[in-house]
Amino acid sequence: YGLVEEEERETVSLMHPRQKQHGTASTWLSRLSRSPLKIVAFITVVHILVIRSLSGRFVPMQATLQAVPISRCDDDNVPSSNNTKDDSVSWNDYRIGDGVIFGTLKKKKVCEQWPDSLLCEYLKRTSQKKNSTILADIVSQWNTSRGRHTNKPCTSTTVLHLRLGDGLCGRYDLGSWSGTRCKGAKVGTTNARIPSCWEKDTDCFVNQHKDFYAYPKNYYEPVATDLLESVGNVTRIVVVADPSHWTRNKDMRNGNFSIDYAYRDNVISFFRSKGFHNIKVRKDSSRPDEDFVFMSSAQNFVQGGGGYSELISSVVSANGGRVFKPRTAQNKNRLK
Repeated sequence: YGLVEEEERETVSLMHPRQKQHGTASTWLSRLSRSPLKIVAFITVVHILVIRSLSGRFVPMQATLQAVPISRCDDDNVPSSNNTKDDSVSWNDYRIGDGVIFGTLKKKKVCEQWPDSLLCEYLKRTSQKKNSTILADIVSQWNTSRGRHTNKPCTSTTVLHLRLGDGLCGRYDLGSWSGTRCKGAKVGTTNARIPSCWEKDTDCFVNQHKDFYAYPKNYYEPVATDLLESVGNVTRIVVVADPSHWTRNKDMRNGNFSIDYAYRDNVISFFRSKGFHNIKVRKDSSRPDEDFVFMSSAQNFVQGGGGYSELISSVVSANGGRVFKPRTAQNKNRLK
């Protein structure tokens, strides 16, 4: 506001203490009169305030700022989206792993039964088997087409997939598939033994190549070590595990998923015992494509058994993410 002349200092010294602090109107006007630019600025501000006040539009300055939308991750919600033409359609025979990896499903049949599916889109684009680049591109554009709203995990989240259902041997499971066999009891047997894949690897279903579809406890020991070294125990673990999928023979469970839930809970308890306390189970979306997109978008992915999880791993790797595969301690292949 410029320098205060000597007579002004004397005037100020005679003021009341409160006047000394704020000055008088004449003093401020006297100072402003010495600077034409300050007068113009002062009049402009007063004019704007008066006009705003009269028009009823006077609001604090910060209230006029526009909120900037922030894109965020979401580990919690499974949206009710229109990802299918008919929500009542059966997804049990929808085998995206077999369709992409082995090419065993034909485009016409797939697109007739699941017209808006990820597999239908893949078969429309290419006849190649396991083209991870095309699959990753479809996943990246999933939410921008047909009004989909599938959520994606946060970058610091670790997604853990478990193959339940036909990946585990059931209590009355005697059916064979591709030369393999579960050792369950005959239907009607009283006090039949309850199999536990978590404790005994002979209770885990394996294919003809001796590949596990669900893994016993000792296979997750190296995974826990790898996660602690790579992302630390502060990572949030989201478990994706659907017990309803069963295709290799007749499902003898009759809606009893107790073996599936016991296995899932054992896996969760194991990782908590290793220091990972932030663990949640993703809500069942009932649509394999939504789970596929969610898991494929992870930066850290713990692979489960079967071709479905193998395919997800290929997309995660194509996107620069890290894949942790359950294995024995002797197997040094830490990351896939």
